[in-house]
Amino acid sequence: MNRNNVFLVGFMGSGKTAVYKEISPLVNAENFDLDEEISKQYGSIETIFEKEGESHFRLLEQKEFSSIPDENCLVALGGGSIESDIIFDKITSSSNAFYLMDNIENLWERIKDSDRPLVRRGKDEVVKLFNKRESLYEKVLNKIDMSKTTINEASEIVIESTWLKDARI
Repeated sequence: MNRNNVFLVGFMGSGKTAVYKEISPLVNAENFDLDEEISKQYGSIETIFEKEGESHFRLLEQKEFSSIPDENCLVALGGGSIESDIIFDKITSSSNAFYLMDNIENLWERIKDSDRPLVRRGKDEVVKLFNKRESLYEKVLNKIDMSKTTINEASEIVIESTWLKDARI
């Protein structure tokens, strides 16, 4: 059976980490939250953005992504990771990638009070970023509309649509 990685993709606030945390304890799979892995290795994302800049963060993101095994993993990606050609190609060629989509108003409501570096730039900049990335996200094979789906429902969709259903604990 094909046990290629299961990827959770989407903009900030779409629910990637929440779905990831819901699925992780239910299945026998290696689990990688890309932002969490970067934080463990290099310090907080906020600090990386402040001291080294976004482009340095994207290089670290690509490096950590490349270190993830190709099979038997559940992977939550950062919102901007789709802008990396290497990550984009891997995600868009995967039958196990899920775009957790939502409209910008719902996303903004979830993230506006967060300490995310890109949110500090303000709503107008976040909207521009969303518009820039949306066409990339749209190329992901599987889509879950998070405006109509709970975290639990999205988790079940991901499990039941992939090899994870056979990896339930």
